[in-house]
Amino acid sequence: MEREQPYPDEITEHDLEEAIASERVRTARKALWTFVLRNGVEAPVRPAVLEAMGELPDAPVGTHAAVAKLREMGVQLRYKGQPA
Repeated sequence: MEREQPYPDEITEHDLEEAIASERVRTARKALWTFVLRNGVEAPVRPAVLEAMGELPDAPVGTHAAVAKLREMGVQLRYKGQPA
C-alpha cells in the first residue's frame, strides 16, 4: 500500500511562527531557501513547513512544494540570502 504524500495545504502564518520556535527548525542546517515572517526571523523553508504540518523531517514533501505554498501565502522568500 502506497503512503499518501502530504502537501502543505492547510498551514497558516501562525503555524509557521510556532514552527520557527521549535528546536528542530532553529537547529536545522543552513538552507538555500529561507523565508522571513513579519517578526523578522529568518528560517529554513522545508524544516519549518514540515514542522508546521506536524510531519517528521524525512516526510516526502519537497522543497519546491514548501516554497510554492509560502509563495502562495505571500511570505517573503529568499534564495541564498537574496530576495526570490
